[in-house]
Amino acid sequence: MSNILSIENWEFLKPIQKNWRRILTEYISIHDQTQDWFQPELYSGTWKTFGLVYNREFLNEKLCPYTSGLLREIPSVFIAGFSILDPHTVIHPHIGFTDKVLRSHLGLICPEGPTPPWLKVGDDTTGWRDGEMFVFDDTLLHSAENPTDKQRVVLILDFYK
Repeated sequence: MSNILSIENWEFLKPIQKNWRRILTEYISIHDQTQDWFQPELYSGTWKTFGLVYNREFLNEKLCPYTSGLLREIPSVFIAGFSILDPHTVIHPHIGFTDKVLRSHLGLICPEGPTPPWLKVGDDTTGWRDGEMFVFDDTLLHSAENPTDKQRVVLILDFYK
């Protein structure tokens, strides 16, 4: 069984995937307007996130009303935000902090090329694609890399199991 799962078993994720272009448009509108970026320490290069939900509390709702509205429809939402992986950035192998949630990624800006950005979860590796979403258990050892010359942007959404 793969460690990287289709969203088919989680109906509440389908409207997020379906509306990916509107989410992307909203991300683009706020990208240069804010300094509320958090930079985790698990990387070499630049990995930034912009929080929309933390521990069920909505953040930056005025800046991202459409995306926040979609997220409010998910009763089990725990954490959500935009994750920006700059060119030539590596996120070293790590595990998540709780086994109570699953993590999903929605591809928003996903560079293509001979060696596109990738995510490894356990022994399984995948790339991101614009408008596609998948789910994984982030308590499994996972890592990522963006070896391209362009940013990779995804919407991360953690939800209670």
